[in-house]
Amino acid sequence: MKKRLLLLLIVCCCMAVSSQNYVPIDTCDAAQREALTGEYKFRVQLYKTFLKESHEKKVAKQLLENYEEYSESFIEEIESRNFVFDPRFIACSESILHELLKANPQIKDHFKVLISRDPSLNAYC
Repeated sequence: MKKRLLLLLIVCCCMAVSSQNYVPIDTCDAAQREALTGEYKFRVQLYKTFLKESHEKKVAKQLLENYEEYSESFIEEIESRNFVFDPRFIACSESILHELLKANPQIKDHFKVLISRDPSLNAYC
């Protein structure tokens, strides 16, 4: 009886271990991080120009200070490797974004979806 129970336990453990395929997340993403940082810095400059042109000087100055602070923290997030650039996740998120944009033509298509390594549920924009 003990032998059967032990054999059953071993078989169950083997099935549990072999039933999952571990596929690691690609962490060789230096080029993607650099490209994202460059793209983001370019968009920051465009938006700063827009803020300067569309607001009076005092308001623009305050907005620029706040935006600069936000931009710096976001770039730190990118450089700290807090986002995943695994092709499987990118393909899935881009297909979802494409569907959302197709269903909502009034939304401009200059969005980018990033997948965070943080396990908490959060929308970071």
